[in-house]
Amino acid sequence: MDDQNLEALSLRADAPAMSFYPPNFRFEVIRSFEDDGRLFMHVAQNPDGQENWVTMSLIGLGRNGASGVQHQVTTRVHVTGNPDHTMIGGPRLLTSSEETATSKAVVRDFVDTVLVRGETGRFGEMLDLTRFRTHNPRVAGGAASLRRLIEAEKQAEQPLRYRRVHEIVGCANFAAAFATIEYRGKLYEACDLFRVEAGLIVEHWDIAEASAERFLASNDRAI
Repeated sequence: MDDQNLEALSLRADAPAMSFYPPNFRFEVIRSFEDDGRLFMHVAQNPDGQENWVTMSLIGLGRNGASGVQHQVTTRVHVTGNPDHTMIGGPRLLTSSEETATSKAVVRDFVDTVLVRGETGRFGEMLDLTRFRTHNPRVAGGAASLRRLIEAEKQAEQPLRYRRVHEIVGCANFAAAFATIEYRGKLYEACDLFRVEAGLIVEHWDIAEASAERFLASNDRAI
């Protein structure tokens, strides 16, 4: 434990009951769902009032509540080309749980075929090419832009590669894939979240965090 955390604990011990609040513990759960005893959370954070962060986590649920973070990816929000620069916009509500199997199957097929193998020939079979929208700040927003990005990466000297897909979880119209990716020769932990409608992917959110820089949630970057 570093000096800053020790000082915070000391202040908490000396403070009257109910008067202590971590100075940067401000967050909003944007989307969440449970899948087979695990809780997925898509969270927006504003730790110090100046920087904004987004986190996607998968938490194991024990009999008495949360039992541990299985996967967690956190990144700063960078404002660039995409007007939806917050990385959290779009619908939040879950639909019928009867759609879960379809949503997970479509996302699993897309991740394996397009993201892992880079095969874009079946792109239109899994995405709604008219309605699709991505919330990645670096992508223009539509299906054509995402396809061009994937195809361009295949030609790059050090391309974006999905090295390992760890988990695909989902509920109703949402499914998320946690993976380790390689980008420009460096490893990152990543999460892609998808919204599925009528058997086609219509929305996409994604974040990545350098593997060498990541650490589990604390009061500074809490979920």
